[in-house]
Amino acid sequence: MAHGPTRVRRRRSETGAWELAEAPPAPGLERLVRGYVGFVETSTGPLCRRETPSGTAVLIVNFGVPLEVGAPSRPTVAHADSFVARVSDLPATTAFRGTSAGVQVDFTPLGLHLFCGLAMDELPDPAVALTDLLGDEGRRFTEILEDAGDWEARFDLLDALILRRVGAARPFAPSVEWAWRTLEASGGTVEVGVLNQRLRCSRRHLIAGF
Repeated sequence: MAHGPTRVRRRRSETGAWELAEAPPAPGLERLVRGYVGFVETSTGPLCRRETPSGTAVLIVNFGVPLEVGAPSRPTVAHADSFVARVSDLPATTAFRGTSAGVQVDFTPLGLHLFCGLAMDELPDPAVALTDLLGDEGRRFTEILEDAGDWEARFDLLDALILRRVGAARPFAPSVEWAWRTLEASGGTVEVGVLNQRLRCSRRHLIAGF
């Protein structure tokens, strides 16, 4: 099993430089992982970005300077190590100074659920340290990826590490996955009652599954 082809882009300017390496996950992980992004970015001054809400949950495996993450009515937290950002209906901000480096894993909500073993509403918003979720395993996860020689090796390791964790997780109901994909494909416009009818289940049963 190997991830898809890697695309690397680089840019340099008066205010800094960056390198991005992007690749899809290995076959069999597509329903759980949307893709991998390796990054190294240097800025001559503070750099802040506004992140819009989306249906993607994110794992940042951090090799660089602390990354500050904040959200409306939430305190800003500087994450020196790796962290997870859940799916949220709130925008977020990220900021750093110096050189930011690491790997971003874009999970589907179901993928992050299997990886962490928790429901979305059990994860702090906007982000939580990976070691708070996985303990020493989270620390080793970061160390293994940072010590890998290049982006290709890191993406291969991610395939193996994610597959091992989701393979040992409690499986979710197929009806939940179907309902989520139907909601996503419709842009959130399909009514819950329609999902219940197609699945031949009650509203309470579907909500409990989610």
